[in-house]
Amino acid sequence: MRPVLVTFLHALPFALREHTRPAETALKFAITGPAGGEWSVVSDGTGWELTAADHDRYAATVRMDQDTLWRLATRGITVDEARERTEPAGDRELTDAATTLLAVVA
Repeated sequence: MRPVLVTFLHALPFALREHTRPAETALKFAITGPAGGEWSVVSDGTGWELTAADHDRYAATVRMDQDTLWRLATRGITVDEARERTEPAGDRELTDAATTLLAVVA
């Protein structure tokens, strides 16, 4: 399941595309559960890049369980339902954008 979740996370830079931040601004995306882990989405000043590397400081953090990510990315639940099951912290604009990710068009 982990490889599928990581594939879903590659939609994060697209979800954040309209939210320009200074270079090195980072969002942490943490997934809980057996297939979970932590990833960083880092701004280069014009766009975002997903990386498995840790970052010194985060402007925002999104924490959700693996089931929520799966259902959100495949639209098995709505964005609002996903947000109810998510622990956001920091820059609300970034956390809200991150929870709109869509990885599978059904």
